Amino acid sequence: MQNIIEELKKALKDEKIPNLAAAYLFGSATTGKLRQDSDIDIAILPVPGISKDEVLILISHVEDIIAKKLSKSGIKKDISIINMVDRFTSILLLFSVVSQGILIYDSERFRPYRIEFQNMILREYYDFVPYYLSEMRKRYKHA
Repeated sequence: MQNIIEELKKALKDEKIPNLAAAYLFGSATTGKLRQDSDIDIAILPVPGISKDEVLILISHVEDIIAKKLSKSGIKKDISIINMVDRFTSILLLFSVVSQGILIYDSERFRPYRIEFQNMILREYYDFVPYYLSEMRKRYKHA
């Protein structure tokens, strides 16, 4: 899998995608638990200020690049892409992406933005997790 990760990094870097600040590979592909029915999970961080339509085009472009690279390597997997700035993406998932995922694309121009975004996720997660754990304990106590 390490070879595939390096190939994905190279493929994304070679494309020089203008509206992409960063992309992460996360989930079972990074833990070594990739099964036959697993998909490839990708999280993208669009550059600030682009429209929803541009984000959809970006997602499609990234998916196309990754699908072509996987196909050339003989890997037939579904690709699942999340938008990290989507307001419906949970802080738990975002924390998992930045803490356990593998950065496969990092725009030099937007690196400060990516680092700031990662730090924001970490701050929000550590502010949120005590309340989350407290609620989970209550649920299990009453179950």
